[in-house]
Amino acid sequence: MRPPDGDRQPVARWRPWGATAELGEYAPLDESVEAGPLPSDAAATLSSRSRDFLSNPSIGTASDLLATSRGVDVTDAIRSAGEFVLDHQESSPPLLTELANAMLGRTQAAPKQEPSDRARVRASRRRLRSDPRNAFAWVDLARDQLVIGRRSRADRSIRAALFLAPDDRFVLRAASTFYSTIGEFDRALSLLRASPRTAYDPWLMAPELAISSAAGEHPRTARVGRQLLAAKRLHPHHISELASALATIELSAASGRRARRLFRTSLEVPTDNSVAQAEWAKQQDNALVLDPPLELENASEARARRALENAEWAESLQQSESWLGDQRFSPSPAEFGSWVASMGVQDYERAAILASAGLTTSPDNIMLVNNLAFSLLSEGRVSEATPHVRRIRATSRGASERPYVLAILGLQAFRSGDPDLGRDLYLRAVVESRRLHNRRAAATAAVMMSREERLAGNLAESAKALTLAADQAGATSYPEVAHWMTLLTKLLKA
Repeated sequence: MRPPDGDRQPVARWRPWGATAELGEYAPLDESVEAGPLPSDAAATLSSRSRDFLSNPSIGTASDLLATSRGVDVTDAIRSAGEFVLDHQESSPPLLTELANAMLGRTQAAPKQEPSDRARVRASRRRLRSDPRNAFAWVDLARDQLVIGRRSRADRSIRAALFLAPDDRFVLRAASTFYSTIGEFDRALSLLRASPRTAYDPWLMAPELAISSAAGEHPRTARVGRQLLAAKRLHPHHISELASALATIELSAASGRRARRLFRTSLEVPTDNSVAQAEWAKQQDNALVLDPPLELENASEARARRALENAEWAESLQQSESWLGDQRFSPSPAEFGSWVASMGVQDYERAAILASAGLTTSPDNIMLVNNLAFSLLSEGRVSEATPHVRRIRATSRGASERPYVLAILGLQAFRSGDPDLGRDLYLRAVVESRRLHNRRAAATAAVMMSREERLAGNLAESAKALTLAADQAGATSYPEVAHWMTLLTKLLKA
């Protein structure tokens, strides 16, 4: 299995509108230098949204007003908006209901059972029937549709939101994340670059930088982004992800000092996305000397990465599942969690569930196909795994993929009762990995061969493969290899 140690970019998180508003990611920009509570006293914006709600009461206008009202005194308009939401809970997102209760100082009733994914789609559609021009509702519907694998319908919903609010921060961040998730980087970038808002809003500059880097393109907002940071006119929360994206660019250019400074800026009042990026970065370069605040709300990705670094496998898996619960549409937590479940916890059923969840939204993700095949084969479910193995053979391209293809074929041969073929395939995977200077893949193939030899009753061959794994790993301690070597050494001595 390929470890989840690849490149990471701080592409915008995509959460339902209510959660986004509650986290302050839609708060109006404020030019105060002083750090402190998030700025929420933009009188003009608050007044405008109050008038909008009072003249046209709806879930959409109430959401806009409540999102702008964090930390300010509750006015009659804000109170009316909160009461409107609570009077229409059947068409309000749960997080918006929570926000309304908080604004009104009410104790929320015990939460109902979490609705199913399809129930969320139905609820979003009901909401849109009563408020069809609510761009935020269209975005929430798109997210729900993507989670259940309705990619083309999600695309239509995103386009509806963009038609209604082409320059809105929430809509643009969600749309750019949607298109980058499905691999359409050009569309994501064209939306961000076409909006006049991107020229001054750091919440839009950050995804332009991140997606440009992911696509291998030259970012267009780096210069103005650096100028914005240098001016020190915005609250640190507003520039957290911008600083994180710029830091990542500096890190890739081997500019460690500038990267460290920018990452530290990103962590002054961070988003959970910035925390995860800093945690990933410090594991790439220990010289950065960063200490991301893992206690931050929604920082499950960062906690999963830290736990893996510390070989705390069960904790890493638990945090991975929380991460997937937060970002249901994204393949990244499914890739990470299914690998941890298989290689660290040996809970192959949970690994298969995680990989399958990721494939619902990203059906062409070959890493998830490989992880699913590995978990099924490790449970002895050879017939179920066979179609996935065939797909891996048919779709994997390039020399870098060959070691992983050979390894999964080796596992399939062992579990099909042909240890001689399995041994040959695993050894070829080791040779191919070394030819590519991929010691980690070589060591993993060898240690998995040791596992299979032991299960087949070939204890002498298992011990030889374990020695081979140690030779391939050398002085480097790969967590999954070290874990399996310790486990197998104990089992062979028993």
